[in-house]
Amino acid sequence: MSAMRQKILTWLEQELAAAARIYLRRTRPEIIGITGSAGKTTTKELIACLVAPDKRLRVTKKSLNTPLGLALTVLGLPHPDSLLGWLNLPFSAWLRAYTEPAVDCLVLEYGVDAPGDMAALLKIARPRVAVFVTVLPIPAHMDAEHGQFATPEEVAKEKAELLLALPKDGLAVINADVALVRRSCAKTPARTVTFGSGREALVQAKKVNLAAAGLALSIRLPDRRSLLPIQVPLLGRQFVPAILASIVVARELGVSAEAIAERLARFPGTPGRLQRISGKRQMTLLDDSYNASPGSMVAALDSLVTLPATGRRVAVLGNMNELGAYAKAGHAEVGQAVAEMKPDSLITIGERGQWIAEAAIEHGFSAGKHRHFATPEEAILELPRLLKAKDTVLVKASQNGMRLERLVKVLMKNPADAARLLTRQGRAWDRP
Repeated sequence: MSAMRQKILTWLEQELAAAARIYLRRTRPEIIGITGSAGKTTTKELIACLVAPDKRLRVTKKSLNTPLGLALTVLGLPHPDSLLGWLNLPFSAWLRAYTEPAVDCLVLEYGVDAPGDMAALLKIARPRVAVFVTVLPIPAHMDAEHGQFATPEEVAKEKAELLLALPKDGLAVINADVALVRRSCAKTPARTVTFGSGREALVQAKKVNLAAAGLALSIRLPDRRSLLPIQVPLLGRQFVPAILASIVVARELGVSAEAIAERLARFPGTPGRLQRISGKRQMTLLDDSYNASPGSMVAALDSLVTLPATGRRVAVLGNMNELGAYAKAGHAEVGQAVAEMKPDSLITIGERGQWIAEAAIEHGFSAGKHRHFATPEEAILELPRLLKAKDTVLVKASQNGMRLERLVKVLMKNPADAARLLTRQGRAWDRP
């Protein structure tokens, strides 16, 4: 990015942040903030699903969780997709600051890529309720050589600033299953509610089962004598923390347990996050193309081999980016999981995707069941001919340099549904 362009962007961010702060002082909505190295968007959408019938909400669109995206959400502005839109943005922001109607709640994602990012977000909007979903053992944004984090502990510390900034009358919603989350948030001044699967969690998941229809589980709530049975049409056990966190927030906002169960059963999911899509020739696509880290990739593989399938189970896995010094080990971890879970076929894409295959074969996966493509474009051209009728195909990789939703679109039975079902659609993403 040129120096001039960076100056203009910085000025825009400052203008929007100032306008957003005026709007918040004028309207004083309840602010719910969500952070974590995985599950932020699903948690946000689940909270919206549970709370929207009772309150006027405004929610972070897609994953616009940078300072610019946060301010746009607060002001109810769309992300510009044209030069004219960018030019009009300061005027629109200041107009909204003084005229935009109030909402009851803002549900905001707080994403961080580097040290200092959370402080910039908190200057725009400080929540009263904050959720720390999880920190993965090898999270993203670990490229220390390019200004990102050096260790998972640094990631957790940065994200925990959201909960440490809560007021005394606030609520910190914390994943008790992840020691790094518990330790990093220990000094929050707010009241704390923990969630997880262990006994130390105040809100617990019990009897978790993954089937064709999604997750079935029972929830132990502190104000109920009996377990609350829940069914959610999400296709992976990795979504359980997001479900629990959303239930805690919904209860804080007055949603009954019965309404929670009813609304979760209708949750539609989020594009690019392990969504089932009908493919050509009766194939089933498991579209998890939004992004990837070692932990989320292993979790997606678990779904691939656990969910019922009538044909082969095919794992299509590409590069995982922003892992820094953990890159080789992270890809090797996924390769070992492939060898242990034994999908019927492994397709890898990209230079680092090849590392997954090497580790899988080293740990016993058959080399004859593997095929590699150097680029996503090559896979888009060649892979459809290698797949068979009724295959179940998992598609997952990082966003940068991969964008495997383009491959999913080629494999879909109805590509015309891409704008509704796939991530990163629209003018801003027309080119690779």
